[in-house]
Amino acid sequence: MTRYALISFTAGLLLPPLLCAAGGLTFFILCSTLFSSLDTLIYAICGSGGLLLLLAPLAGWRLTAGQPLPPTLAERYIPLLLLPPLIYLMALSVFWPLLERPNLYLALFSIAHYAVVPWLLFALGAFWGARKSAPARNRSRGLLRMLGYVGLVGIVIGANLYDIVSNTLYREEGEAAKEIYLPAYLPSVSANLLVGPASPPSLRIMANYPLLDGDINLLPLYGAVARAVYGTPNDKNPASHDDDTGDNADDPYSLNVVNYNWTLKRAMSQLVRNGCDIAFGDLASAQELAALAVQEGREAPELTPIAREALVFFVHKDNPVRSLSLAQLGDIYAGGIRSWEDVGGPDTRIFAFQTDDERTQQALNSMVMHGRTTIRPLMDQTASVADYRNRPDALGYAFFWRAHRLFPDGEIRFLTIDGIAPTPENIRSGRYPLTFPLVMATRQSPRREVKDLMDWICGPEGQALIDRVGFVSLKGRVAE
Repeated sequence: MTRYALISFTAGLLLPPLLCAAGGLTFFILCSTLFSSLDTLIYAICGSGGLLLLLAPLAGWRLTAGQPLPPTLAERYIPLLLLPPLIYLMALSVFWPLLERPNLYLALFSIAHYAVVPWLLFALGAFWGARKSAPARNRSRGLLRMLGYVGLVGIVIGANLYDIVSNTLYREEGEAAKEIYLPAYLPSVSANLLVGPASPPSLRIMANYPLLDGDINLLPLYGAVARAVYGTPNDKNPASHDDDTGDNADDPYSLNVVNYNWTLKRAMSQLVRNGCDIAFGDLASAQELAALAVQEGREAPELTPIAREALVFFVHKDNPVRSLSLAQLGDIYAGGIRSWEDVGGPDTRIFAFQTDDERTQQALNSMVMHGRTTIRPLMDQTASVADYRNRPDALGYAFFWRAHRLFPDGEIRFLTIDGIAPTPENIRSGRYPLTFPLVMATRQSPRREVKDLMDWICGPEGQALIDRVGFVSLKGRVAE
């Protein structure tokens, strides 16, 4: 029994994948060396596939035909036919949730498909070879027992696979996630997307330009500041108006004086090491990084508030839900609430989208979740966190500026949170509960050009430009 179990288990585990590899290798060799026409290529595919399908059942039949086998069906076939596919499928179902890679799952599933097909043929051959070596009653009992084993394990596998499939979104025809290409807001980019002031600014910096850096999410703000204020002595029309097409985008001042980083950390590092003059980011991150600079024995940067930002939540415009509480949002993203019916909507699943943007996700965790673990994010077929798709059962979130740029045509509805709508006035006053300040970080004793730019940003003209860009200024709209 031990020798038979070892031989059958090894054969059942190794022969099908080896046969699959042999068929695939034959196919690739024929493709690359022998055939040049489509017809002969098709013949080669069919020939190599037919050879594979022929060898698999022959190998199984040869293993059992005429051999002394264990007396019971379970002892005879479990090591040969049951363990290999169970190990294979369990590996797929267990490791995929750990990796959270839908495309990897699909790739492994394809490999399993090509291995399981010859394995099934191999199993049929083994059954056929041993069909007369046991009484009919024993065969029936053993078969029922094995079907029970397979059903039990199938339930475990199915539960894992259901979790995979239900959490993966496949793009439907005509469905596209909206994106914003933030580097297009660099002043040095030809035909950039920066917004200019309504009238020529009173401040013009013609030399010794302050070097600007910061979180890429704020690039549209400080890029617009540089585009408006920085100029050269040869400028004929120095102001950046709304009709600016970027004709001066190749001026030397705009090539190296405005940079961005994916987070504020690198920009603050540049600031404390004199690599830039002003770093733009959110207050909480700036305070944390300033404290680290002090711990390293460096001068603490000066933090000056310039605007306010907010985390806003939104749904499809046809979704009847208009308001959620912070507690409900936390329950949704913790997995406690899964249906819109539980918050006053239709009896459908809540597709709670998340984001792979680190700063936005940190805002969700700190302002909504408060230490609770978020549910596993929805994934797409490319192994990425699924971008928000404006479907009737969707719930999404983003920062105020990004949300308004992604959906400018009213196809979404912004939710009121704890009864407060995310309007500029409520964000500016702090009544909306998910707001936070945006700051510019500078050295304690900035040079004259840096100080002039700071004063301009905090003054009426700078605050008006912040509003025109789409962020929320500290002082509200002023006469322009």
